[in-house]
Order: sequence, then structure tokens, then C-alpha cells
Amino acid sequence: MIGDYLRVFGLDSGAAEPWAYGITGLVQSTGEWWLQRRSMSRVHVVEYVTRLIWAALSGVLRDGGVLVDPDEPLPPVRPRLTAQPGGLAERRADG
Repeated sequence: MIGDYLRVFGLDSGAAEPWAYGITGLVQSTGEWWLQRRSMSRVHVVEYVTRLIWAALSGVLRDGGVLVDPDEPLPPVRPRLTAQPGGLAERRADG
């Protein structure tokens, strides 16, 4: 998804995979820390981690000349998926 958005904005998507792993590691590590310590509310931890991730991602976009508004939806990156007659779910039901 990160790569998709970088491409939508005309930026190099080569770093998308390490970014995704880094964000996942940040969230996992912070969650494990919070479960052990609980020195602040879960709401505050989520807010802090969300701000950190948003600052990093919006900073990368800003460095590439793209400004995003956190209160506005991002552009679509793929067409919406819709169920089609004869699709996978229907084929499974037929056995």
C-alpha cells in the first residue's frame, strides 16, 4: 500500500517494503512495551505512535514535493473490487 501511494504521487517506491517493516516493528514493539509497562493509557500510546508514523510518511511525501492533508482522504490507488457473477465465492459454493 505504501508503494502504491508513492507511485500515485510520482515518487520512488523502492523503500516501501523497508518502510512497511519498520512501521510494523514500531507498532509491535510499542505494543509489547505497553503490555509490560502500562505506564500511560492505551489511548495516549496509540496517539503517539500514530503521530510518529504520520510525521514520517508525510515528511517523505513533503520531501518529494507532495503535501497531504490528514483530514482529507487520499486518492484511490486501485479500482474498487466488486463481486462479479461467477466469481470465486460463487465457484466455491458450487463446489
